[in-house]
Amino acid sequence: MNSPEMTEIARKFGIVFKLSKGLLDLYRTFGHALEDANGASGKGELPVPGTFLIDRNGTIRLAHVDVDYTRRLDPDDVIAALKKLNWRGGRQNE
Repeated sequence: MNSPEMTEIARKFGIVFKLSKGLLDLYRTFGHALEDANGASGKGELPVPGTFLIDRNGTIRLAHVDVDYTRRLDPDDVIAALKKLNWRGGRQNE
């Protein structure tokens, strides 16, 4: 899933990558013109896949970013991190 907003946020965190002209052309061949999804400002960029656990204070408690989109954070690791933060009833107990 991608949008101009997601690409802009990723750009602020420094986790976007620029695609070569050849790769952009290949995307278009398959009907995925990035300018349609990203708008003109981010037409040649994609956010690096990532998972972030951010607490109510805006502190990043868990981050996983990998340019290889096939390597994702295991859901069990996210659940363990949530348990560690001791989330109960929608409120964080520290």
